[in-house]
Amino acid sequence: MRVPNSIKLLSIYIATATALFAVVPAFAASTAGASQVQNFLTNIINIVAGLASTVAAGGLVWSGIVYMTAGGNLQHLEKAKNIFKYSLIGLALCIAAFVIANLVGAQATSAFGG
Repeated sequence: MRVPNSIKLLSIYIATATALFAVVPAFAASTAGASQVQNFLTNIINIVAGLASTVAAGGLVWSGIVYMTAGGNLQHLEKAKNIFKYSLIGLALCIAAFVIANLVGAQATSAFGG
């Protein structure tokens, strides 16, 4: 199956944009409040959650494009609904991972000091 050029360009744009924004928290972390391992793991989880959230948001946009261009074709409408559904599930999982990681990090900091 051939991947359209628009999807390739969108993927490159998303990868580049998220790489520029995701690098900042990883290098700006300080080790004053917690151990270096905790900071490292928290930063990795935040970066992965940020990348996955960006992909999920791109899926929401893509589902809207597919829905708008379906032209009454039931297969395309069903495809757009599935993309939308799975993108929302992915976005919810990303948000949950981010929240859980921050809660566990805060609890670890208060439990082990730092």
